[in-house]
Amino acid sequence: MIYNKHKHLFNEIFVLLTTFLLAGSNLIFAQGQQSIRGNVIDQDSKVPIPGTNIIIIDYNPILGATTDSNGQYVINGVATGRHTLK
Repeated sequence: MIYNKHKHLFNEIFVLLTTFLLAGSNLIFAQGQQSIRGNVIDQDSKVPIPGTNIIIIDYNPILGATTDSNGQYVINGVATGRHTLK
């Protein structure tokens, strides 16, 4: 009886500890990253341009995105800092 009580307590502690470790690892790996988002529009008509490929110049591995139907794009998982887009 006591064994089952301790086993249950151990299982609860194990689940809580595992949850905290997994949640903490996401925070550690997320540091130093950013998302780059923007819009691509025609310079003269100011109309959004869908289907445009956007890439980060001189970045390894190559990261990029394609604009959606509203001309918007998002590039996730980019190292913090300044980057040049093409």
